[in-house]
Amino acid sequence: MAGPSFEEWISHLGLQQINDPQFDKPIYRKTSFGELELSAEIEKKISTSLRNTRD
Repeated sequence: MAGPSFEEWISHLGLQQINDPQFDKPIYRKTSFGELELSAEIEKKISTSLRNTRD
């Protein structure tokens, strides 16, 4: 008994094909919620927010 095809899994999970130049083959990922920030940037925003709240 065969399971779902690769294309059915992609559709079911809502994946999007990403062509990354570092890889020789397509990559499938969830749709992004916007630009991801680096941890240092997030940490700076949190620090600024806490400082503003304290002040």
